[in-house]
Amino acid sequence: MRASGFVGEFGSTKAEIENWIIRDTVDLRTRYEETIAGSARQYSLENVIELALMTAFVRSGIKPSSAAAYAAMAMRNHATESPNEWYIFVDGSKGDGHAVSDIPDGYIEDLMKESLTKTVSIIQVGAVIRKAEAVFRGE
Repeated sequence: MRASGFVGEFGSTKAEIENWIIRDTVDLRTRYEETIAGSARQYSLENVIELALMTAFVRSGIKPSSAAAYAAMAMRNHATESPNEWYIFVDGSKGDGHAVSDIPDGYIEDLMKESLTKTVSIIQVGAVIRKAEAVFRGE
């Protein structure tokens, strides 16, 4: 799949994605095809999932270098029998993210009590992965 087939679906740009791929400070975990002059880079399903997750994490305030690590964790976790659906960050990129399978009543309110800035970012990583899979299949 070419970048034009998925970048608009996740709110990223071709330039942003290429920047993540070529930067030494962003440790993407999936293998990317080399570019050939005059041809668009091709992306695998794993690439599309990783980049969709990267976009979600970066858009919520996480630095690209940290977003790559969280994307890798989410991809590994997604392959388990009971994957976590959500990643939650208290105080944005200053806080440590944690994964949960569901969000019980009162959970966000409890997190807000811990938050210095009264900021909680929630990413539904399961939905991001499912959407990336659907986009890759052309749905």
